[in-house]
Parts: sequence; C-alpha cells; structure tokens
Amino acid sequence: MSARIAIAGGLGALALLAGGTGSRAASAPPATSGAPVVAAYFADYDSGYNAAQIPAGTLTDVIYAFAAVTAEGRCALGDPYADVIENFPGPRAGSGGLHGNFGQLAGLEARYPGLETEISIGGWGGSGRFSQVAATAASRDAFVSSCIKLFLLDYPGLFDGIDIDWEFPVEGGAPTTPARPADRANATLLLAEFRSQLNALGVREHRHYLLTAALPAGRFLGRPGYTPQTSWDLSAVAQTVDWINVMTFDMTNNSSPVTNFDSPLGASATDPTPAAIKQWNNVAAVVRFYEQNGVPPSKIVLGNAFYGHTFTHVPDIDHGLFQRFRALGPAPTYPEIVADYLPSSRQFWDPSAQEPWLYDHATRTFISYEDPRSLRAKASYVVAQHLRGVMIWEISMDDTGHSLLDALADPLLTAAAARDARLRAQR
Repeated sequence: MSARIAIAGGLGALALLAGGTGSRAASAPPATSGAPVVAAYFADYDSGYNAAQIPAGTLTDVIYAFAAVTAEGRCALGDPYADVIENFPGPRAGSGGLHGNFGQLAGLEARYPGLETEISIGGWGGSGRFSQVAATAASRDAFVSSCIKLFLLDYPGLFDGIDIDWEFPVEGGAPTTPARPADRANATLLLAEFRSQLNALGVREHRHYLLTAALPAGRFLGRPGYTPQTSWDLSAVAQTVDWINVMTFDMTNNSSPVTNFDSPLGASATDPTPAAIKQWNNVAAVVRFYEQNGVPPSKIVLGNAFYGHTFTHVPDIDHGLFQRFRALGPAPTYPEIVADYLPSSRQFWDPSAQEPWLYDHATRTFISYEDPRSLRAKASYVVAQHLRGVMIWEISMDDTGHSLLDALADPLLTAAAARDARLRAQR
C-alpha cells in the first residue's frame, strides 16, 4: 500500500504448530472457518488521529503501519517518535508504561482482551529493501530474526504477529523498489522463514503468532499481462500465511484509460477498458483468480479503502463515468468527500459495480469512493462466498460515527452470530 494505501489482518487463536529455523519448509495453521476477520490498518504518520481513538470493540485486529527495513537488512521502527516516544495525554495502560503509539496499542489490548495486533513491515514507499533481505538464506534468517527480536521480544505481549507488505516483488512497485525476476521465489522463501521462526517462538511461548501478507489485485500495476501471480506464488503463500490481505482497491489509477471505480464488486457492461484488464479488474474476479491459483476462500481477506479518487477535467458525458480525464486529483478521506464534494456534486450508483460515484458538473470532477451501501454489499459478498473477512485502509479515514466500519462489520458479525446460534442448537 502507498502512504495512503496500506493493509490489515486479524484472527483468533489457532492451533499451535511447531516449526524449525532457517529456510526449511514451514507450515501455516490449516484453513479454518472460525470467527471472521475485521481488521484495520492504523498508520503511524496520522497526526490528527491517535491509536486510543481506534474503535477496537468492532475490530478483531489492528495492523500498525509501518516498520522499516534498514540499509543493513534489519527491522527498525518506522517512526521512533510516534512509535514509542510521544507523550500522549491521559493514562497509558499497557506493558512497561510504554509511550507513543505502542503504549496506546497496549492500552487498547488491555481494554479489549480479544483484540489482536500486528506490525506491518514495508508499504508502498518502504519496500525498496525487501529484495535485498530476501536474496539469500543468510539474509533472510538475519532479517527475520531482527524483526522477531524487535517487535515480539523487545516489546513482549504487544504484537500478536507480523504482516508483510512488499509492494511488489518482480514488478509493479514504486520506482525505488527493485524489479528482479528472482524476487518472486525469494518472496516465498522470506515468508517461509518468517513462518518457521514464528512457529519456533510460538512453541517456546505456548501460543501461535500470526503471519499475514498484503498482496495485489489490480492489473494496472505493471506491464500488459501483469497479474498477482507475476509477483507472488499464490498457492505457496496461502500454505504459509494465516491469511492474505488482498488489496482489492485502487483498481483505477493514472494508467487507467478512463474514469472508473476504485473497487467495483462486479464489472460494468459499458466499461470500455480493454477486455484483458476489464475482465479481472473487479472484486469478484480477483477472488476467482486467487481461488483458481490455489488460495482457499478461508485465506482471503478483502481490502477496503476508506478514501476516494478524484479525476479532473472530465467531460460532462454520462455524468463523467468511463470518460477520458486529464489527471488524478486528491485522494480525499470519506469525511472529506462528505464535507467537500458531496454538497456540490450529484451522486450516482452503478448496479453492476455496486459502487457510487459523484460528478460535479460545474468543475467537471469525477469522484470514485466507497459509502455504507457499497461496503454492505462487499460484506454480504464475503459472507456468501465464505471468505475469511475484511481489511481496511485506513481506520482514521472513517467518519466520527464509524459509518463505514459498521457497514462492513455488521453483516459479518451478524452471520457469525447466527452460525454460532445454529451450532449451539445442534449440541
């Protein structure tokens, strides 16, 4: 994910599995149909929103973004001041009187004992050194060991696992991120090393540590013909991680030929995007692709963006939908869309995409975004397809009433409660 586009994960306790060290094969827990994942990323750079404000009672997991990779190939704090130094007002419940966001996360866990937290490593702007650390068995071992020491041993009890957000192996990443063919295989080996060392630590501590990975969805990331399989061996990843956070958003960007939806649930018949991209550039098609390439539904967590995309200089034809545009404009948060764009625009709905859009006829601005209606549709899809759950980038981008989070979480939690009631009745 970019600085604006990251990822999350979450999970209940799983059966403990032993593992070795080094680059030997390591197995993840078996796929499970347990409690749904409702995970949210929280970014360390948001000065206007603190970890204590996270509505943790509705979440299973909080993923803290981001940890960094040093030039020496070791894990490091992404922002030491925000992470562990800043002295927030009020009580700081948690282990060892921690300050900064780590202290506030510890306080959340104290108030919500069922909440799990993960540290996310990388991100769009922080993936440039993954290729280096994944290149050899020795570099993988040293890097993973440093991550476990820093985040699981030096801050005991704070994090329940690690999320890898390498954007992206082989191609499709930022200009500063290496694009090497060997990275696809090495990325799998890096995850296996994490799984192995996390399992070994779990054996010693009689618990299970989570391992998740944020993987791509859209087809505009790399050259023509790019797919998620270009960057990742999906079947191998699924066998290693607890689940995959699929970034089913940002399906439209500067490479898109026309205005389009950020995260359409299904394809629109009138979309003029070339068929080779259009047929896969929607949530349902991405899920189908992952399943066809060896990822079980119970390992798929759908990503959801709490921000939108604006397109400038869009002709006033069909209310701006599927029209040429000059450039991408700002990426406003949901509250900014409601306050700054909705009052001057007309709102429309595409029944195939199950997505809204706004068009300002005066400024010729097109806005693609999520609202409670579109997120309820996605959550219902997750339930119907028996997927693992949902992920959010990023929790501070919701409104004060948590409209988007509630729209995502309610269908999943309602379905889980109904399932649990049926199971109790059968006993």
